[in-house]
Amino acid sequence: TPGVPGVAESRDSFGEALALADTDRDGRLDLAVGAPGENGWYGALTSLRGDGARITFTRAVGFSAETIGLATGEDWYPEFGAPISG
Repeated sequence: TPGVPGVAESRDSFGEALALADTDRDGRLDLAVGAPGENGWYGALTSLRGDGARITFTRAVGFSAETIGLATGEDWYPEFGAPISG
């Protein structure tokens, strides 16, 4: 989708985890979208901004396990962006 960072790949699991929160403190809800299968199960998270009426692709930002400094490698599969509970 234009405006959404990254490229759709098989097994990314984009949308497996979702959360609504005002992440940029502008009084509008934003959508966090997890993709724990990104880059061979290292994982990624995309933040889509809200405009007060809907979620938009303007100012969308993506983060991967690697860009935030999580350990990745032959034996490390953090699945960043996976659903959590508790």
